[in-house]
Amino acid sequence: MKMMKRMVLLAILMVMATATAFAQPILRMPAVLSDHMVLQEQSTVTIWGWADPNCTVTVTPSWGEAVQTKSHYDTSWAVKIQTPAATAEAQSIVIKTNKKAEETIEDILIGQVWLCSGQSNMNWSAVHGSADMKQALEGEQYPQMRLFTVTKNCTGNLQADCDGEWIVCGDEETKYFSAVGYFFGRHLFEKLNRPVGLINSSWGGTPIEMWMTANDAKQNKEAYDLFVKRYAKRSGWRAGGLYGAMIHPLRNFEIAGAIWYQGCSNAYNPEVYGEQQALMIHAWRKAFGQPDMPFYLVQLAPHGREAKLGGKTLVREQQERVVREIPNTGMVTISDQVEDVTNIHPTNKKQVGIRLGNWALAEVYKQDVGKYKPTMMKSVEFKGGRAIVTFENAEGGIECRGDAVANLEIADASGVFKPAQGMIDGEGRLLVWNKQVRKPVAVRYCFNETAIGNLFDAAGMPVAPFRSDKPAFAPLPKPEPVNPAANDRVAQVVTASQQTVSSQTGANVELKKVGVKVVGKGHTKLKLTNGVRLHPNRGYQLTKVPASLVGWDFLQHACPNKGDAERNPHRAKVTAMGDGEIYVLARQHKLIDEALTKWKKVGTIMLKMGGDKPSIPMTIFALPVKEGQTVTLPHTDHFNDLSLLAVQIDYVEE
Repeated sequence: MKMMKRMVLLAILMVMATATAFAQPILRMPAVLSDHMVLQEQSTVTIWGWADPNCTVTVTPSWGEAVQTKSHYDTSWAVKIQTPAATAEAQSIVIKTNKKAEETIEDILIGQVWLCSGQSNMNWSAVHGSADMKQALEGEQYPQMRLFTVTKNCTGNLQADCDGEWIVCGDEETKYFSAVGYFFGRHLFEKLNRPVGLINSSWGGTPIEMWMTANDAKQNKEAYDLFVKRYAKRSGWRAGGLYGAMIHPLRNFEIAGAIWYQGCSNAYNPEVYGEQQALMIHAWRKAFGQPDMPFYLVQLAPHGREAKLGGKTLVREQQERVVREIPNTGMVTISDQVEDVTNIHPTNKKQVGIRLGNWALAEVYKQDVGKYKPTMMKSVEFKGGRAIVTFENAEGGIECRGDAVANLEIADASGVFKPAQGMIDGEGRLLVWNKQVRKPVAVRYCFNETAIGNLFDAAGMPVAPFRSDKPAFAPLPKPEPVNPAANDRVAQVVTASQQTVSSQTGANVELKKVGVKVVGKGHTKLKLTNGVRLHPNRGYQLTKVPASLVGWDFLQHACPNKGDAERNPHRAKVTAMGDGEIYVLARQHKLIDEALTKWKKVGTIMLKMGGDKPSIPMTIFALPVKEGQTVTLPHTDHFNDLSLLAVQIDYVEE
């Protein structure tokens, strides 16, 4: 009987072992990391996914060296890799694990990536009735543009992934893509001649509360209660639901900025829209690790059946308020693109995309696109029975297209507005009057739901609607301090040509992303991250690595042992691949300072000594260099000596 039990147990163990041996290994990437994607050029981008717990994951881009990491016990893993300058030559990334799992992402282009979001006017496509996009798709196509549409999903939790796939612009599926996004991206491509990736994450009819974080949406209880009363019964729609399912899963994907077209669904409670938009922008910038991420929006077009002051009128005012108060934002006006004010979806999307594109070209890419900011009211003076309106962003002046300025109103102290006449004087000011209003105190232009004005600036864009009698608004919410590393286990990196880390004094300094070529002896190239060893033969671990430096290369070398003939046998000649600075990491010590008299201190990284010993600061030193300049790293008599840091190190052993 015992023998039988042993045989049964042995058989069970053999089956279990066989099942384990042949179990399918885990390796999966998020949907946005897939074939045909575009990666942001000259940036430190995140490649992430899921694999068997505690296994080694190797990521090898076709343009650079392999990077390794360990998956966590929850299966997540992430690495940082540096992207080259924009290229239309197809690239690839191979991801492997030591469990024999392997995936390859193919047909990758390197260029500029933008997020397109909002409600139906952002989602509107050729299929929906965008006449100009239908026409555009019949002509030349742009395979260097790549398009990703996030599948609609609303959730009560933050999602790790979303559904969607990248397509090549010009494929049959292009007709389903956002028309505004398409024309925005096409304008960038034509002017920059670089690949463009566009991510469309939009949903018709959705209010802004769903695109904010749930906590932000609940900050104003009265507004939140109104939202719940109006929208909570719609198939599980909830505050923060679209942020959690359609924005949060994208947060690790490096983007250049975002464009936004939304607001109609918040016309029921417009007074708080500016506050909500500000909170949403701050939350998105925090999620993407970019405190100054460009954000350009479309001011709502005229829409309605009555020329009354309604909710959409006030949303327009709040949108202007947002771009006036929040840095790195912009707004385009589009009332001239409306053919039917009873149609909430203007069919002309081409100029909307081009005007948004001009904001990006001018502000992000520093191109001369001429006038791109909308003309807005600056000030009003009441004198001699007239309102004298001055404008900002009115380079080249304004003009009236028609016999008389339309949709002007003026009021005296009674608050009753009456139709008014207007003219543009020789100084570019707008003079407004009504002979029946002898002592005017307020003036309005196109300040109702359906008004389409006929004042235009020198670039042919419509002057923004305005009123001089708007209430005194409180300042919009300010962003909370951004902690770029507080994004699960993936440290965020601010996309900029220069990175910022904190020095010992708390001041901000700039580290320039300059690659180097090194001919040396006795070094091992590693990726800089928390927990990595400073020396292979010591247990010292680097900690509190600034998020902006995570993923940088550094050269590790062994510490000398007792009896070694030479104190520090390693050597390095460093050649700069661009103008900037060379960086080394060293302990604070008199011997170090003596060897680096021409170098400046620019930051710190902590070093964990092990056991109960306290952590100590390691100083980052910088030396200015020119492209092609070669520097021989100095030696010190300190046993730690110097460790080279750079965003990219091409190392050759002597």
